[in-house]
Amino acid sequence: MERRSKCIIICSLLWFMLLRSFDISILFSFKTWKQRDSDLYKFILNSVAILFYIPLPIFSLFAEIKFGLLKTAIAITCIEAVCSLCYTILSVLDGSVIDTVTSVVVPLFLFAQVYFETLVLCFIANELTESSCRSDHFSTYVWWHVWCAHTGSMVTEVSSCLFESYNNFEAYASSVHFTFLIVIIISALFIKKWTIRYNYTVNPLKLISSVLCFALKNKYPLKRSALTYWEETEPSRINLGKAKYGGPFLEKDVESVKTFLRLTPLLIVMTMIYFPFQTLGRLTEKKGSLPFCFLFRTYVAEYVVIIISVPLYQFIIKPYCPRKMRLSILKRTGLGIALVVLAKFGYIALDLLIAVPAHANNNETICLVKSAINDTGYHDMIISYESFLYYYMIPTCINSLGALLTITGSLEFVFAQAPYSMRGLLIGLWFSFSRIYAAVGWMMVKPIEAAIGGTSYTVMKMFSMLTMLLRLIMKMNLIDVIKFVLMVAHLKLFIIIFNSLYNFCMQIIIIK
Repeated sequence: MERRSKCIIICSLLWFMLLRSFDISILFSFKTWKQRDSDLYKFILNSVAILFYIPLPIFSLFAEIKFGLLKTAIAITCIEAVCSLCYTILSVLDGSVIDTVTSVVVPLFLFAQVYFETLVLCFIANELTESSCRSDHFSTYVWWHVWCAHTGSMVTEVSSCLFESYNNFEAYASSVHFTFLIVIIISALFIKKWTIRYNYTVNPLKLISSVLCFALKNKYPLKRSALTYWEETEPSRINLGKAKYGGPFLEKDVESVKTFLRLTPLLIVMTMIYFPFQTLGRLTEKKGSLPFCFLFRTYVAEYVVIIISVPLYQFIIKPYCPRKMRLSILKRTGLGIALVVLAKFGYIALDLLIAVPAHANNNETICLVKSAINDTGYHDMIISYESFLYYYMIPTCINSLGALLTITGSLEFVFAQAPYSMRGLLIGLWFSFSRIYAAVGWMMVKPIEAAIGGTSYTVMKMFSMLTMLLRLIMKMNLIDVIKFVLMVAHLKLFIIIFNSLYNFCMQIIIIK
């Protein structure tokens, strides 16, 4: 690898770490509010986040074609730096407006962070490809990208637990973050002259829409002759767009569209790892101790596992593991998903350690989401509270290890399998799906909390919104379009799943 490429890669990894260090959006997520105000703000934030994350793939592609990925990333960083500076000044001069300023600045920080990370990853993918790097370099970069991003987040969350009680801590953190953003901007401007600009000959979105429209309108080859077919099997409708069957597209363009359609459902499944795990019962008891802050209010335990695992894998396991024992990308991803599922069962088993003794000693109904029955909530456990913290670390470590394998495996899979012209679009889809799952997962828990609290208002609102969405889809005739896209991609299993979900939702409308 050239010295120029090494410098760009090291700078980009440093950017990910600095971007998340002392980030106000991360600090604000652990701020102690009243439950009602916190739920209202998070509900609005997640609703707006879904609207911002949906166009993320198109934005990344548009930035890559029109302006350049690095230029757009620098512009986003400048906007974030201005917001950070305004937040610091206003929090010092006038503390009465800090809540209003924070409610505006935090979403901007959150969205800018995701958009910046998406653009820089697309930028590095193009740089590594133009530098003729091996696939092993892509894998190594993905692992260290995850390490740097989680290291920056851990610095922020550890500082939030240690210095939460200090006055004006958020103002000091914002000033430090502003300094980091200035470093990112200066270094990005410095390496801008070393970058390689890739010129697109075909817009990937236009290519995908053109191929699908052609396949939808044409059931047979345009040039029917004795020389049309020379394969044993008749070509599919999407293959009819190839030039050898009389279509207007090159064979590589049609194959790129087919690859895109096959990768998209896999991304939908792989990124489901971002559905948040939330505790609703005894594990949500408020404690003022530092261990409780590290384990329950933040993700420090998960970050420690990732920070240790990445160097261990890169420097020991990967170089010295026999080639026959190495797992492929999909096997590592599947192993990661299995570990995450196993960790969730571990959390349930730990909650049973609370619920079962409570049922035996106090004739209490076994309910995993029931709140604590006294101030501590742990007097009926068969283990002490201190021991419970250590037991809680077991599924936490398993969950973080599984998440690491899934995240790195899915990103490696996108880097390796995506067509060159559609790589930015697929990376944007990966980030879009992952952040939407995180937002929707938080919102899906609220109806359960409402049902536990004795009210069904939120549940009824959810079903009302679902009914309106289904009726809108039916009016727009999107059902047949979705089925056709799945059909041309040869995803029969997804067609069956989609039909089952659609029939189930229609039953909900009928029942209502």
